[in-house]
Amino acid sequence: MAQWEKIPGGFKVDGLELRRGKCGCGGMGGDCCFTYSKVFHHGDNLAYEGKANAPSTQNNYEWGYRVRKGDMVVEVKMIDTHDPKDFCGLLPPTLVRLAGKGLGGGGAIRTPSGGMSGKSLGEGAKAPGPP
Repeated sequence: MAQWEKIPGGFKVDGLELRRGKCGCGGMGGDCCFTYSKVFHHGDNLAYEGKANAPSTQNNYEWGYRVRKGDMVVEVKMIDTHDPKDFCGLLPPTLVRLAGKGLGGGGAIRTPSGGMSGKSLGEGAKAPGPP
């Protein structure tokens, strides 16, 4: 059974942190103001959502994964970019680090992005995992 606990700004799952983050520039209007990370929980399910693209980025893509340990499910969805960026959120743990803690059995996906699709990234995923 996975152990999770509430920590400032998010949750810790078997020692690995999923945390929220946002820009702290005070609304100066830079690309950093469009980036963030959020973490939610409902029962034994944790969800991380991150956005690293901005209106000025062109080479955007989505990646994410879903892993399970016992009754706990951790789902990660990220809109990212290959363009230079100022990401002000906090990145989630990699699949390798989660697998090292015994969380697995999910899928990963990486696709060109038109925005969050809303579908689970673990369903039918055959693409390589996050970069």
